[in-house]
Amino acid sequence: MRLQTPILMFFVGFTLTAGAQDFALDCPAKIQAGESFTVKVTPDPPATAAYSNWTVTNGRMTGGSRPPFNINTSVPANGQDMSVRISVQINNDAPRIEKIASCVVAIVPGISPSLVDEYMRVTEEEIQARLDSFFIQLGNDPTAQGYIINSGTNRDISRREAAIRQFIAARKFDAARITIVRNTSISEIHTQVWLVPAGAKLPEIGVTTLRAAQSVDEYGAVNPGEMTARMDAFAASLNNDPEARGYIVFYRDRNLPGRAARQAQGMLSYLKFRNIDKRINVYDGGVRNGPLTQMSIIQPAGALPLLKNDAADLAQPKARLKFDEYNIYFAGEDEAEIDDYSGAFEQSSRLSDFALQLEKFPAIKGQIVYYRQTGETQAKVRQTARKEKDYLVNTLGITASRI
Repeated sequence: MRLQTPILMFFVGFTLTAGAQDFALDCPAKIQAGESFTVKVTPDPPATAAYSNWTVTNGRMTGGSRPPFNINTSVPANGQDMSVRISVQINNDAPRIEKIASCVVAIVPGISPSLVDEYMRVTEEEIQARLDSFFIQLGNDPTAQGYIINSGTNRDISRREAAIRQFIAARKFDAARITIVRNTSISEIHTQVWLVPAGAKLPEIGVTTLRAAQSVDEYGAVNPGEMTARMDAFAASLNNDPEARGYIVFYRDRNLPGRAARQAQGMLSYLKFRNIDKRINVYDGGVRNGPLTQMSIIQPAGALPLLKNDAADLAQPKARLKFDEYNIYFAGEDEAEIDDYSGAFEQSSRLSDFALQLEKFPAIKGQIVYYRQTGETQAKVRQTARKEKDYLVNTLGITASRI
């Protein structure tokens, strides 16, 4: 009759001289499937003993040719029993008798950690929402531990880890229940969130299991007509896949870092008219030599697109830096930006990123320089400049003395 609990049986045979003492095997009573353990022989067999002809089923013996024997187990297939036979023979010329000892080890189901979340590049707000969900799961099992593996470059890991620790502190969650681990073997930022029940092994650091993002388009500096055509194609791809989301990554030109963000907001405004703006995420990819835009489609629970390795965060300028420039033409009292397709006719589109950088670097000041166009009066120029500054101060919260 088969036992309901899989067992691991060990047999050790000695060929000894007549009258030799009996011996026994020292084995644990039970183990978890997949665990390793040691089998000892007591008392120690003679030094002249030679060990041979041992086999392992659903397990593996490691170590030397004398006890103690180290046994690595595997999960039994279809409830099969696990058995190991070890034969020991004494090399001498005296009459021999065989003495055999055995032990039985019960195999109990292993307790495994659970991967409860996994994500790559996401906004800080989304990280916080995901952590809130994780805190609830930990709260439902007071004996469990949280285990977060952040992979990527040291810079990306440090930023992700800081955001996680700050939110744990803000939520006043017990930080001792969450272990945060760094893994620099993966170049792209990637986070795995594990729930580790009491008695379970810690998860192994692995690569992402997320589905890769589908690249739709990638381009540098283009004219307004071509940009519109590319956005139309991007919108069509999303409409053909209603469950997917769109992801736009913009990279700033070192020489004019504000333009890319302004154009990205303009793209989002244009896609609003295509009724898909709610399915679009826009991400700042950093600063590099020359502008670049990536457009990708992401499946539910899929990985976000990989970023360019040559991009870096926008650093605080050490000297005067032209952040952005654009032309505003007037038709009567109405302004209409036609320098490039960027949505700059909306003050929020053309000034929000400028305000964001001023908030990021409180030691610097901003400057708006207006140049008169042919036929434009000085009073009109002052009026337009005042509108820009008032929006930065009254709507975006920048101190007036900094503009």
